[in-house]
Amino acid sequence: MIVTCTKLINPNTGEKENSSRWRTIGKEYNVLEIYMGHDDKILKYRLQSDDNMSPTLSHAELFEVTSDYIPSSWTVSNSSGWFGLGPKSWQKAGFWVAYFDGEEWARDLYQREVDKIIDEDRQAASV
Repeated sequence: MIVTCTKLINPNTGEKENSSRWRTIGKEYNVLEIYMGHDDKILKYRLQSDDNMSPTLSHAELFEVTSDYIPSSWTVSNSSGWFGLGPKSWQKAGFWVAYFDGEEWARDLYQREVDKIIDEDRQAASV
């Protein structure tokens, strides 16, 4: 699944912005995961940030879907407090904590899944 950033909104103030260190208006991003918390009920996409260093959650309203291909590794998860659609291996308890703590196994697993998603998105776009 690929989306294009159509606008930027400051998450703290709700005001429109012209630039961000995380996103660029007009740039395409591979969606790595779709997430919604039961409390806030806001659909979010997990995307690689522009610094290419970390995956971040961004409100889906800031993007337009340009390719609706769903990667083969994605599964649905529904746990207490959240709903997710993404790689099954990322939905195990503690994965994101381990990733952001810099644990090598989580970083390697993350990169393998990202590579698969990007490769499948490319293949789907060329058909």
